Amino acid sequence: MPRRTAGFTMSGDLEPGEAAYLREAACRMLAGERQADVTRWVNAEGHRTTLGNPWREEVLMRTLLRPRTAGLDADGQPIDGAPIIITPEEQKQLKELSPGRSEDVDEREYPLGGTAVCGKCAWELIPSWAAGKPIYRCPSAKPDDPLGLPAADGEVARSQPCGSISMNAIMLEDAVAELVLAELLRPEARERLESLLADVEAEVGRLKKGIKQVESRVKRLDAMVRTPMPDEAREGIVAALKVTRKEARDARTRLRFLEQMIAAALPSGDVDELIAWWKRAPAASKRALTLLEIEKVWVGPGRRGRNPDPHERIRVDWR
Repeated sequence: MPRRTAGFTMSGDLEPGEAAYLREAACRMLAGERQADVTRWVNAEGHRTTLGNPWREEVLMRTLLRPRTAGLDADGQPIDGAPIIITPEEQKQLKELSPGRSEDVDEREYPLGGTAVCGKCAWELIPSWAAGKPIYRCPSAKPDDPLGLPAADGEVARSQPCGSISMNAIMLEDAVAELVLAELLRPEARERLESLLADVEAEVGRLKKGIKQVESRVKRLDAMVRTPMPDEAREGIVAALKVTRKEARDARTRLRFLEQMIAAALPSGDVDELIAWWKRAPAASKRALTLLEIEKVWVGPGRRGRNPDPHERIRVDWR
């Protein structure tokens, strides 16, 4: 189950109450209040994260500095019609106020986000941070999470996440990388990957055409909204414009993801060359390649003792 972003609903609209206090928090910081004091104020007002936890200073800053909070995409470019909590200029000023933040902590990408799932309850593991280290963890159960997910082998997942599984992110990612790299060294796997990439290239072409058509509809609807008309008719057009803009955003996101898959060109050499490529490849390329090969990574409980084998905890569903 995808995790909702603070300040936004699952459908991508602003969540008014959350957006208001996050905007107030940003304004207080820009006015000179210390980040720690603002975080204490947020918690004292009774506000909590989307997981129901008290805000921590680093989590609050990470939320305010997400591109989406300022209506930007992952590349820092404005998204047409995207709702915003703070302006891009305000976000830039906040970044300048936080020169000591660790980029590894706050900006780390998780290649297995959306792919790693709990082996006990089948809930999606969420990227997090614990004891100074990145982890993937099953979220704690919440009364407002009524939806169950299908589990492995035909079983039915619990109606809520169990919250009992977590794994060091580097350990999990390295173990999965070993499996992916081993799979890619098989000749038949390389042929299958080339076939998948050909399908991806074809979809990229279709998406580009579709995006042009959707953007054309956005322009037409936007022009209609500006034309004098009865309020009831305007409401219908505004609703259609909102849906069409979301369709355009989703298509552009999908296009960027597929283009990352194509850009993740693999070396044709031996295992050492392949491993060297993996180590220097950007996280986006690793994620794209991993998702081309893997459907799900099931993570089970760990065992105590020295040097546990991470492979004992994971099971991969290959595409």
